[in-house]
Amino acid sequence: MQRQQLFIQYLHELEQYLPEQPHSLQEEIDYFQTLRTHPNLIWVDITNETELIGFVVIDSAPPHADWHIVETFIAPAYRRKQYMSSALQAFLAAHPGTYSLYILNRNEVAKQFWNSFFVKSNYVLRDDSLRDTCGKLYVFAPASNNNMS
Repeated sequence: MQRQQLFIQYLHELEQYLPEQPHSLQEEIDYFQTLRTHPNLIWVDITNETELIGFVVIDSAPPHADWHIVETFIAPAYRRKQYMSSALQAFLAAHPGTYSLYILNRNEVAKQFWNSFFVKSNYVLRDDSLRDTCGKLYVFAPASNNNMS
């Protein structure tokens, strides 16, 4: 699957968790292009050896941690098969520090994934006090890292 097609699939799935109206296809493509060309963003492609099945977008200059996980997506047919966890583990191992991510209140699938990831990966929540009406910002770090940046 092409990266842009996968990203549009992600945005369509994400709409069920957002209070705003759906976006036009052109707005989705524009958002994709903005993320693809932003100088602080790192894209991690997730493949199943033959095709692109997901991605992680990470900000290298966020305000609340060393790294911010901006977007994550794995195609539905590949969920619960460790592709996302493996990609995240590899990135986190290569880029030590504290991380933040924002989870929408209505996205129970994401909440379950991240809770499981924290436990299985030996990461601990450092702060979850930053929230708004749509979701909450989580800051986490390896369990061995007792100091926040």
